[in-house]
Amino acid sequence: MLSLTPLRQPKYYQEYENALTSAQINKLIENVKNLPLRKAQISNNYPAENIRRAQLASIPTTSEFKWLYSHVTNFIIECNQKNFGYNLTHIQPIQYIEYHSSEKGMVHSHLDWYCDSQPRKLSASIQLSNSTDYEGGDLIMNINLEKPFIASRIQGNATVFPSFLMHNVTPVTTGIRRALVIWCVGPEFC
Repeated sequence: MLSLTPLRQPKYYQEYENALTSAQINKLIENVKNLPLRKAQISNNYPAENIRRAQLASIPTTSEFKWLYSHVTNFIIECNQKNFGYNLTHIQPIQYIEYHSSEKGMVHSHLDWYCDSQPRKLSASIQLSNSTDYEGGDLIMNINLEKPFIASRIQGNATVFPSFLMHNVTPVTTGIRRALVIWCVGPEFC
């Protein structure tokens, strides 16, 4: 009988401490104040209040955010090379997201898989809020239904995961949760 031994364990997600420093977060928050927030939608500008309740801004690739795009791109490339090995072509515009308790901000379980012409392959969330600034608002990966993985709530930490992994954000019950969301795309897997 043939006995196979995996060369490595599958990596469903990776967490990183200090993906952004406090100084970088403060600079980002200051610059984001000049961007208009809009209600979150799902693809094709479809209203999504029962699926996704949040306020967001797409971060432009202008001079005040050039450092962010450079930092995040380098971070994602290194993470992908060490952990996933996906063929990635670029990142989509970074989203700044606020989940407000007044709206019970949340996102139902979903996949980030497809948007536009190329599939999303890696998703990342970087925690901008201090974990004591809000209650609820947990980013949950549904890897194991008996014990889902709850992402770090530590300010500046990042969670990177395959975009085909089911995940959600629980309703924020107090305060405001702030985060960055990054999607990396590339050609089809097959």
